Amino acid sequence: MVIPELNTFSVVSVDFGEEIDDFTADIYMDIGEAHSEGGETFHLEVTSPKRLERILKEHPDEVEIGRGLFIAVDYNIHVIERQVERLIKACKRSTWTEVSQALSCYFYDEKAI
Repeated sequence: MVIPELNTFSVVSVDFGEEIDDFTADIYMDIGEAHSEGGETFHLEVTSPKRLERILKEHPDEVEIGRGLFIAVDYNIHVIERQVERLIKACKRSTWTEVSQALSCYFYDEKAI
């Protein structure tokens, strides 16, 4: 059984609007097999409901896709990282290819970045 592990969790950028509940953040993560070298890079965007609403109103003929998108009321990086770790733990599979495919349900993998 291949057990994935979060190696790095990096907030690349954060953009706050005029109000505290209007934000978006880009996060990159390196995830690899537990107790092994290497891994893959995955990307995640965290957005507040207010920012998501604004994006959708500015582009009414577009649709935001849920993969790689977390929606959070508060920008609390510890809560976000804990949720990421819970999802990673749920992705253990028989092979790394299967793990990577399972992780890609939640995050954009390095091929899609």
